[in-house]
Amino acid sequence: MTNGDTVAKAVEEKRCIREPIGCGEALLNEDGSRRFDSFPDRDTAQLYEAEWQITGLCPNCQDRVQATAEELADECCGNSPCTCEEEPAF
Repeated sequence: MTNGDTVAKAVEEKRCIREPIGCGEALLNEDGSRRFDSFPDRDTAQLYEAEWQITGLCPNCQDRVQATAEELADECCGNSPCTCEEEPAF
């Protein structure tokens, strides 16, 4: 599903996991500065970095996946997380 890519490889190479799950983009600019450095505070930045180390997803892809999950929950019962008795459609 990840075309032979792994989270470990993405973290080692300091990038997002490749398509179709992530975008494959580098997390650092050519000058070594962070591409994603516009977090509201240090705690938020640390949460995104921890999530990247687990999933291999950059902040933009993390946000995209979260939005998709919330949309799918809305289609089910409207609660996130789902609290209905029906099997979800996803």
